[in-house]
Amino acid sequence: MQRYLKTLRLAGVLLLGMLLPAVSFAGIRADRNVNIQAFYTFFLGSGAVISYNLGDHLSFGINYYSAIYEGDGEATENDEIVKVEFATSEFFLRIFPFEGSGLYVSGAAVMRDWSITASGYSTDFEGTGYATDYKFVAEWPNSGVAYGLGGNWTTDIGLSWGLFLGVLTGDDPKIKGTVSNSSISQADIDKGIENFEEEENFGERYNTAPLMRVSFGYAF
Repeated sequence: MQRYLKTLRLAGVLLLGMLLPAVSFAGIRADRNVNIQAFYTFFLGSGAVISYNLGDHLSFGINYYSAIYEGDGEATENDEIVKVEFATSEFFLRIFPFEGSGLYVSGAAVMRDWSITASGYSTDFEGTGYATDYKFVAEWPNSGVAYGLGGNWTTDIGLSWGLFLGVLTGDDPKIKGTVSNSSISQADIDKGIENFEEEENFGERYNTAPLMRVSFGYAF
């Protein structure tokens, strides 16, 4: 196995050595207007982006990325499972203010399909003395905005890569709660919703979410 790894490393070094003489980086290229890249956005997931250049200083496009985080197994007594689902689309415009540079400022209209679900079983739900199954669901409004600073560079042979730092903002989520025990009042369910919101810290963690992204692809 080690021998194969060494062979792959050597092949990679040789390939890089062959490519470097042909590589020069630029921002927007008149000969390569369409750029397709795969990327990873910290915490919010991986996806793909396609963009098209409009002249020397503008580019527009769309991206999509998603992530699912889910606890293992089933909720046991006085325990819960939290499932996080993020699916995001951005329709963006990039402005490249410097001639020949890959640096840009970006703004985007955002469509979100975000939810966090906590489900479990409690033997004493919110101090009521009642045992019950419960579920709390937080769902965000679909629309939002994103903006930030980034860079995107393309080589002579079409390989491209980029970096982006920004923020995504939107309105607060709506939270619903349900329980299986009909003896529990709505006031106690609302108390559980409040505690769920405090534990997940929605306002600070998600309503204004940082965007940290790295991407690689090909332009043609």
